[in-house]
Amino acid sequence: MTKKSVDMKGSLQARARIFACSISCLLISLFVSAQVGYAAEIAGDLDGDGKATVLDVVRLINHIEGVTYLSADSAPLADVNVDGFIDGADIEALVDAVLARNPLATLPGARIAGFSPGDGEGDVAVTRETIVRFSLPLAEDTIIDQDSFHAEFGGHRLLTRIELSSDRQKVTLFYLERLPSSARIRVTFDGADIKDFLDRDIDFNGDDAPG
Repeated sequence: MTKKSVDMKGSLQARARIFACSISCLLISLFVSAQVGYAAEIAGDLDGDGKATVLDVVRLINHIEGVTYLSADSAPLADVNVDGFIDGADIEALVDAVLARNPLATLPGARIAGFSPGDGEGDVAVTRETIVRFSLPLAEDTIIDQDSFHAEFGGHRLLTRIELSSDRQKVTLFYLERLPSSARIRVTFDGADIKDFLDRDIDFNGDDAPG
């Protein structure tokens, strides 16, 4: 009986060591996955390993339910079905990909999602700023200066200040002098050297091609 008790104790200790090792390995796996750069262009690949896994599904569910939000660079990849929204339909699409029912789609390149005021828009307040919105975050090292984004009136470049939002999806041109009343202002945005968060050129003219 004593020997059996010792064997059981040893067995329990061995199982405890195996369990602890499994947990440690899982934590290491999650840590490594969390550190992977999001260089992939595959929608739904939230850990950058190039494929759809259960971990991607868990990350997506946690993001949608507000448990653990994805980073600014990985959140766009959560739009699995590439419809412009992150919702339950993306969870279903990602599960289908994990089960090999449907392949994951390639994330389209960044484009201009909105320009305000619009071209030719009238009745614009003289204090109103100009805003450019992008469909995806710009590269982390993006620098937009006065040569890239500026406003002119009568051949004179207006005094302005440029601000890139924290999610890198909005660039705002603030005017430091009052806009001339009833004047037509020319705003220029030169994005020749601007990349999205996956280091791809931006589609500025809406032709579904970079440039």
